[in-house]
Amino acid sequence: MRTGEDCPSVLASSTLAECYEAILKAPRRAGASAVVDAAGKLVGIVTQGDFFRLFETREQAADISLADVMTRDPKRVRRDELVQRALDGMRQHRIDEMPVVDDAGLLVGMIDVQDLIARGFSLFDTR
Repeated sequence: MRTGEDCPSVLASSTLAECYEAILKAPRRAGASAVVDAAGKLVGIVTQGDFFRLFETREQAADISLADVMTRDPKRVRRDELVQRALDGMRQHRIDEMPVVDDAGLLVGMIDVQDLIARGFSLFDTR
């Protein structure tokens, strides 16, 4: 699981440009940024795919508020769940990143499919 600087997160009141900057600042390549409220509770996610779609279809996309374009209530796993649960969800929903939250819904990290593959997990095995 990526945590700290390796897990970009921004407030829902941020702009798309601020979100992009947070992703670029991450020491490890990040494919998404979690979107949180002022208390740190996960409220959304913005992926690289979202950036491509938005910049392709909208002028002045950098100034758009994340609250208007983020994926609300994203798929997530709790930090006490097995990594296989995250992998199963990523495979089922065809997503590359999955936020990890605590029991209160606060963001604690992000699981990236590339990290799972690097550790020997397979996207093709069903168990």
